[in-house]
Amino acid sequence: MKNNPLTLFYGYTAEQLSIWCGITKTYAVELKKGTRKPSKRITRLFLYHINQRLLGKEWIGWRVCGDRLYSPEGWYLTPGEIRALPYLVQLHDELTRGLQDGVKVARVGLHTVANQKCSARG
Repeated sequence: MKNNPLTLFYGYTAEQLSIWCGITKTYAVELKKGTRKPSKRITRLFLYHINQRLLGKEWIGWRVCGDRLYSPEGWYLTPGEIRALPYLVQLHDELTRGLQDGVKVARVGLHTVANQKCSARG
């Protein structure tokens, strides 16, 4: 029985490689075995995934944990809040117009990790 050489892809499943790099499972297995050499594109995509750097430099420090997107400053957004952003901008515009007309409004803000308290009491 021939031993598989240690490759860049050691420790990751062929299924992960195929999803992350957009390749067939068969090709991913060949990469893991070391019988095929990965292209620069595949290597780059794989490294982006394992280093969590799929986006440009503007996103350095941002991270995804569970269902939340965390900013470098500790703010987080949930998927529902991200989907609601266009409506929040619209609401902001309406409230700004209302303030100009002398109407008082409540503040709307984002969550922060520091303000988040977990309690068994609910």
